[in-house]
Amino acid sequence: MVEIKNDTFQEQAYKFIKSKIVNLGYKPGEYLTDNQIAEELGISRTPVREAYRVLEREGLLLYEPRRGWRVYSLTLEDIHDIFEIKIALEGLIVRKSAKCDDPVLRKKLKETISLMRQASDKNDLNSWVELDAILHHLIFIMANNQRALNIVENINDQWNRL
Repeated sequence: MVEIKNDTFQEQAYKFIKSKIVNLGYKPGEYLTDNQIAEELGISRTPVREAYRVLEREGLLLYEPRRGWRVYSLTLEDIHDIFEIKIALEGLIVRKSAKCDDPVLRKKLKETISLMRQASDKNDLNSWVELDAILHHLIFIMANNQRALNIVENINDQWNRL
């Protein structure tokens, strides 16, 4: 049984399932049963089904009548659509963040870019990827747009499985 504290049963199920999908513990095309997850978490099936609905809205699961819930498999068209959205949204955010005059954030941005260059020079992909995530998060903070950050994080969860 997996134990997660301070979350409702639905939140526990949501976080558990999402983590498994994003980290490929559940593969694209794989069918999930509410019994399986409820048993693993030691909870009833109702919060698992509620979590499934949230994950469906986020594009990670698909309900198929008479078959059940399936981990969504992205198509090439899906990937194209996702990157089209990312380009438009992130372009807007970068333009807005460029107007940020907070000296602490601007300094942190320059430091992060410098560290990314160092990681690149050393062919340290793991460090570069971590720093890239920090860079993008900083840009969204500088743009002061939490809603845009939430949207991009959601679509990143969809395509990062690739």
